[in-house]
Parts: sequence; C-alpha cells; structure tokens
Amino acid sequence: MDAIVEEGGFANMDAFRDSLDEELRNEPIIKNSKDMGSIAKMAVDNHRMVGQKTEEFISSIPANGDDPAAIDTVYGKLGWPGAEGQYEVERPEAVEGLDYSEEQEASFLEAAKEMRLNGTQVNKLIAMQNEWQKAQLAQDLEAATKANDALKAEWGDKYEANKNEVKAILEKSGDESLVKLFNETELGSHAGFVKLIHALGKGSIEATAPGKGDPADAGAVKKNEALDKIAANYQDTKFMDAYSDKRHEDYEKNQLEMEELHRIAHGEAVVG
Repeated sequence: MDAIVEEGGFANMDAFRDSLDEELRNEPIIKNSKDMGSIAKMAVDNHRMVGQKTEEFISSIPANGDDPAAIDTVYGKLGWPGAEGQYEVERPEAVEGLDYSEEQEASFLEAAKEMRLNGTQVNKLIAMQNEWQKAQLAQDLEAATKANDALKAEWGDKYEANKNEVKAILEKSGDESLVKLFNETELGSHAGFVKLIHALGKGSIEATAPGKGDPADAGAVKKNEALDKIAANYQDTKFMDAYSDKRHEDYEKNQLEMEELHRIAHGEAVVG
C-alpha cells in the first residue's frame, strides 16, 4: 500500500471511494469491498462468468439445421415465443382513413412464428407497415385533391350542379350501396368516377334523343362500348386495385387503358 501512496494512489478504500462519482461510489462492488484486491477479484470473476456464459451460448448453436429442437432453443433465448406462444403486439394508433385488419395481423403473426422473429422485431415491422400505409394514404389524398380541384376548375360554377346530377343518376340506378359509397366515402370526391358517371348520364340522354344511337353509326357504337368498358373496370376490384396503386405491376397498363377509353368515350383522358 505504501508504494501505491508514494505513486499518488489511495491510502485506503475510503479515500478511493471518495474520489469517485456518487453513482459509481454506491455500486455494490465498490461499496461492499474492503480493499482493492477484493475489487480486482470480483472483476475477474465476473469476466470469467460472462465468458463462460458466452461460450455456453455459442456451443448451444447447432452446427447445421438437422436439430430443430436446438434451433428453437437458440431462438427462444433471443426472444422468440415459440410455436405455441403469443406475441405482445403493440398496435399503432388509429389513423382516420386506415382500417387496422386483425385478420392480416393474425396472418402476419403466424408467419413471424415460422420465421422465429422475436417480439421487438414483430412490433418494429408492424410499425413500419403502418407508416408506409400512412404515407400511401397521404399521397392518395393529395392526388385525389388535385384531381378534384382540376375538375372544379373545368366545370366552374357548374361543379355542384353536375355533382348533384351524378348523385341523381346513382339514385335512379337503384343501387343503394353505390349511393351510400358516393355519399359517405372518398368515392364522392373521386374526380375520375364523378366525371365518368356524369358522362355516362349525359351519353345516355343523348343516345335516346331523336337521331341518336343509330347502330349504323360506328362512332356512336365505339363510344358506347368504351363507356361500358369503363363502367365494367370500375366494378372490377382487381382492376381498380392495380389502377390506383402505383406500386402494382399493372398500374401503368391499367392507367393507359382507362386513358384510351376516356378519349374514345368523350374525347379526353381522366387520370385516376
């Protein structure tokens, strides 16, 4: 100890403790040790114990995939709940316009078990998916707003009157579910849909006027066929999913098809 003091060390443990920050000073290994030798011994013992545990863990990892039970044990130590266990899911906060699907969640959790993901990984992926959906929703709303603003500019002071005509056309069709969608969802603000129904209604009136709708008129037939095809596409869920999702492999194809049909039907394209 004299040598330590001569070299600027500490005369005793109290002096050593006093030289430390309060938080470190109150650690059990410091607080309960009688001398520096005891601290050194505890540090060495702890180091050996950690090394031993690490070696045991590494040795428990199977050398190949022929031992499923051993693999399950390893992933269990990493937080996997097991094939029969349950994840503690942290569901994201509800977002207006986004429906959280419990069925999709259940399907994902089954896949997560098969991949032996731990709870942290599962909740991180759920949160990421929610953020992607929120970003996509924001993009869709922005695109719909721009399209609706363009339609307002095109129709001018006839905008509200034309929308009321669309509503009347839908009500006359007798399809209450379609009327409900128009009144209560974003469909009522979908510029492409609103313009399509208005054009269909207008085309129907023109077709019943004197001298209109003559089967010999190839142009009229082609126009009516295009209108029918547009209406059929809007009723086709798979077509519309691809038409409205920029990430879908058929997005561009379906966009081009609808643009061409609108050109044939009423001389201009309507972007979805």
